[in-house]
Amino acid sequence: MDINVNTDQEIMDTLGYRLKRIRLKKNILQKDLAKKAGISLRAIQKVESGVFVNLKTLIAVARALGKIEDFFSLFEIPTISPMEYHKMKNERMRSRKKKI
Repeated sequence: MDINVNTDQEIMDTLGYRLKRIRLKKNILQKDLAKKAGISLRAIQKVESGVFVNLKTLIAVARALGKIEDFFSLFEIPTISPMEYHKMKNERMRSRKKKI
């Protein structure tokens, strides 16, 4: 997935647009989504129009749309091959205290 966005606002606009498209594809009214998510209708309108909302609101909307699993793919923990793990075992994990 190649997303060419430069600003925070472009990211919020893109997320809002995508959430709106998902809602419309599922044929859900904004007021019904708001009720299902446990947030206000105005919060749904803000999300869809790219206005800043807090993470808790965004999570509630994603959960109500059945897209909560997408949050877990945002920052996946990389897998480590056995060879990489072996190399890491020999690396220092901490710095030493400086002697005065």
